[in-house]
Amino acid sequence: MINPYQVLYYVMLIAPVFIFLLVFLVLMNDNRIHAYIINRNHDVRRKKINPNIEYFKDRDSIYMIPSDCVTLSSTEKGLNPRSELFYVEDNPLPINFKPKMIIVNGKETVQDPNVWITNKITMEMVLSNTSKPRSEFFNVIISYLTEPKKLLTLVIVGIIVVALFKPSYVSDIVGMMPR
Repeated sequence: MINPYQVLYYVMLIAPVFIFLLVFLVLMNDNRIHAYIINRNHDVRRKKINPNIEYFKDRDSIYMIPSDCVTLSSTEKGLNPRSELFYVEDNPLPINFKPKMIIVNGKETVQDPNVWITNKITMEMVLSNTSKPRSEFFNVIISYLTEPKKLLTLVIVGIIVVALFKPSYVSDIVGMMPR
């Protein structure tokens, strides 16, 4: 007859391998946009950003992500499916940004990029301030579950917490280990 503690022991041995493979597969299927920011000293910073957001913050600067400015990288073999954006430091718009034409008083004029940025940020602030507030604990848990690097840390901490609250499981598992 199979001892349930032995099954638990083998599941605990195999679970980290499955979690590692899951995290590895999530990291390999990376659909984030690679943003390259050219500094004043001509260094280039690379940042991976979520494609579902409209702007991101880096070093106290806000950078907009207009969807029509995202490009694919090219290599010697052809197009690479990795999306890219290029910025100059402290300029919130990408290098290849073209302002949109709007109609004001019957005339077609170029929309000021600063007005466009202000409208986007103001709209997001209004929506976030009028929405139902989330708890800080919930935000921390969501951040750990959405980032694969933090997810592995959360699993390790969970194993330690379970060992602290249920020490009887630890002695049973140690007793089942082969000698």
